[in-house]
Order: sequence, then structure tokens, then C-alpha cells
Amino acid sequence: ERYRHRRLINDTISSFSIDQLTSQVLASFRDKRLKDGQRACQLDLILIRHCLRIAISEWGLRLSVNPVDQIKKPPSLRPRERRLNDGEYKRLEEASMLTQNPHVWPAVILAIETGMRRGEILGLTWDNINLERRLAYLPLTKNATSREVPLSTRAAKVLSKQRSRQDTPTPFPVNANAFRMAWDKLRARADLSDLRFHDLRHEAISRFFEMGLNMPEVAVISGHRDPMMLFRYT
Repeated sequence: ERYRHRRLINDTISSFSIDQLTSQVLASFRDKRLKDGQRACQLDLILIRHCLRIAISEWGLRLSVNPVDQIKKPPSLRPRERRLNDGEYKRLEEASMLTQNPHVWPAVILAIETGMRRGEILGLTWDNINLERRLAYLPLTKNATSREVPLSTRAAKVLSKQRSRQDTPTPFPVNANAFRMAWDKLRARADLSDLRFHDLRHEAISRFFEMGLNMPEVAVISGHRDPMMLFRYT
């Protein structure tokens, strides 16, 4: 989020005053931003629209309409449905034996076992992990809420091994950029360049349903607040 804010602030669109921010200007910004991808363009327009909405409703900005609402938005991308295919887990495991980063493979296992996002895994601290009760507490998630994630036997073993490996406040003492590079190398070695780390969350949630868990149970684990978002996993 901070990266997106900084990029938008440094964009020429931010040099326009409010009275200059016409639908024509925003349409030109949209067309330029689309070159960086539909999702990037969508997120920027959502952020600009939200800022203007707050300014109108709470700060007394006198605009009859939000100019972002007057332009055509890029079409939404189809949600990804990528899961691990037969043999792909084994390929990742074999490739992990060649990686120099000791944290990437344990994080992969934890993602599949718990459905946690990459940022949630890297943000774990030992203070928020109870291996006896087999629970990991996430004080702040993507949805701006907290949740407790049950740890499977395998997830608990992974964390126990991480604890015995080093004496650090967190199970995964690696920054996001270093982890991303290690993950990219791992999937390249496994010849799975189309696999994203977030796809492992999809894999985990799909497995929860295959285990027989119902919608409310999965929602508690995954943190989904909109049941409609879970329908595609079923």
C-alpha cells in the first residue's frame, strides 16, 4: 500500500489541482496506466475516487460529482483459480533443496497448511504463536481485522523447527524483498513460472473444503468477510 501511494504521489496526475482534475485528465491517466496492467490501473483509480469522496463528504470540497465516476473503468480481471497440479508440490520440494534461503520452503508449507498470506507469514512473531494450543494470532490482517489461525500438526512442526533453528523474535527473519527473490528462484528451478505464492492460499482454502469444513468454518480460518469470495473455492 505504501509503495502504491508513493508511486501515485510521484505520478504527474498528482500535480493537478482539484479544479483541473477533469474526466478528460483522468481518462488520459487511465490510458497511460493501463500499460502497466489492468489491476494497477484499477487500484489507482479506486484510490483517487476514495480520496475525492472523503474530500466531498467530510472536508467540504464543493464538487457536484466525483470525476472518477464519469470515466469508463478498465474491466475486472477474472479471479485466479490456480492450484497445485499433480507432481507440482514434489517439484517445488525438490527445488527447495537447492535454495540458499532456509525460510522459503517452510513458508510454502505453512501457506498450504494454514491459508495465510505471505505478509501474514512473514509478520508472525513468537509472542503471537501458541504451539501448545496450536494457534497463530494475527493482530492485523489485510481486512484490517485480527484473527486466530489453527495450526495443523505439520504447521506446528514447521514452526517448532524454525524456533530451534534460530533465536529471533520471528519465525521468518527475512524481509519481503529477499523472500520474494527466493520464491522467484524456487519456482524457476521447479519450472513453475506461472505459480504465484498467493496461489498457495487458494490451494489451502480449497483443501479445507475438501476436508469437509463448511463455509463459516473456512471463513474463520481464512479471514474472508464476504461469503461470495469463498464460493469460487467450493
